[in-house]
Formats: sequence, structure tokens, C-alpha cells
Amino acid sequence: MLDFRIQPGNGKASFTGDAHGTVLTLPPIVPGVLIIAGAIWQYRACDEFIRSRILSAAAASAVVTAIWTLAYSYLEMIGFPRIGMMWVGNAGWLIFMALTIRLKLCGHEESVA
Repeated sequence: MLDFRIQPGNGKASFTGDAHGTVLTLPPIVPGVLIIAGAIWQYRACDEFIRSRILSAAAASAVVTAIWTLAYSYLEMIGFPRIGMMWVGNAGWLIFMALTIRLKLCGHEESVA
């Protein structure tokens, strides 16, 4: 079992766990790294126009996610239910994917954001 704790008093973090737990935890990282490498490879294969549209979609989704999280943090203070960070990340990816699909469907005729 993995255990990560911050020691009271000195504020130092410590990691305790057995070797089997660590070995079982690390393999899912490999496909994630491969996905990131593939995305970078695809991005570099695109022309300048598509690169600028992808960057525009990423920037727009980052701005919308930042504004939404800021606004919702204030709504939580007045009694709205707390939501996990998983939903924030999912919303950001949803916005990015919608803008990227729009780019794919519209082609070079329209701008994304």
C-alpha cells in the first residue's frame, strides 16, 4: 500500500510503501507518456495555419476553464456544492475538443476562436 504524508512540525513530506505497490502504480504512466509524444509528433507535422488554430483552441479552452473555476469557487462559498478537480479538467478537455472538432469541420475557411 502506498502512503504519502506530510510530517507535522517540520513540514517534510515522506513516502512509505512497498515495492510491489510502486511497481503496480508506475506502468499506467507509460501509455500517458506515449500519448503525449504522439500528440507532439502530430503537432509538429501540421502546417503553420493548423498550429495557430490548435494554439488558439488551447488558449480559448484555458481561458474559459480559468474563468469558470474562478466563478465557481465564489459560488461554492455561498453554498453551491463542491465539485472535484476531475470535473474541471474534463470541462477543459471538452471545450478544447469542441474547438478542435470545429476546426476540423470548418477547414481553413473560418477561425476557431
